[in-house]
Amino acid sequence: MRIGDVSAQTGISVPTLRAWERRYGLLTPARTDGGHRLYAQADVARVRRVQALVDRGWTVAAAAEEARTAPDAPAPAPAGSNLDSLRQDLLDGARAFDGDAMHTVFDAAVERAAMRAVVERVLVPAFEEIGTWWKDDPGAVANEHVATQVVRGRLLSLLRARRYEGGPRCLAVCPPGESHDLGLLMASVLVAEKGWTVTFLGASTPVAAIEAAIARVAPQAAIAAAYTRPTANRMMQYRASAPGRVVLGGPGFKPSDVELGGEGFSLAATIPDAADLLDPRVRRLGAPA
Repeated sequence: MRIGDVSAQTGISVPTLRAWERRYGLLTPARTDGGHRLYAQADVARVRRVQALVDRGWTVAAAAEEARTAPDAPAPAPAGSNLDSLRQDLLDGARAFDGDAMHTVFDAAVERAAMRAVVERVLVPAFEEIGTWWKDDPGAVANEHVATQVVRGRLLSLLRARRYEGGPRCLAVCPPGESHDLGLLMASVLVAEKGWTVTFLGASTPVAAIEAAIARVAPQAAIAAAYTRPTANRMMQYRASAPGRVVLGGPGFKPSDVELGGEGFSLAATIPDAADLLDPRVRRLGAPA
């Protein structure tokens, strides 16, 4: 079969499959006389094995090695991931204004677990806790800013590393007045891991800039984050110019916004949910293929 058939059977995008073949030797195609690659059902089985292991918290590199050596073995639990401990280490680094320590924690988390698990078990709960510190100590806003800038830089690096020029295009944006875009950046990295080419516009993007980006990039989808109702309302005022698929996220958006947006709009319950709603395995938002 051609690589497009492998993609259709597994739900993994063609750019990602090619990257796994090149980096990890996961797929072992035969060659036709004309030089075209042809793949077998064994390649599909190895890709599915990697998917199962990554869902358990493995990194792609470790999962690929396991899939090559023991494709039929049950997926064991990841060894030494200890993400709860790393989350506490990140909090300790934020309290101490220790940027080097936070960089080290981030590297350890990404090395030991899949990015989805890092987001769910380390980054999101850590920043939720950091966000409560200022209630007892107004000066703790400084701790939050330091932690945000460290993690932002690392996430932007990951987003660049996961950029697939051949993938479908997605715009990531916060409406005017929305200054919180760290969750949007986390979602963007997870979306990029699914083979999308993400153009990250970030916080408080003027409407004219959003419209210019849509005209220039011509995205097939967009993810938008709003943490307050007024900023969400500003985004929904310009829904008519949105791409065909739009995922809304953040507490500012409500289910009624999906109804107002109409066909193609969806509301993400969590940051990873935003990426799942743009998964190639989903034919229509919210409907499993």
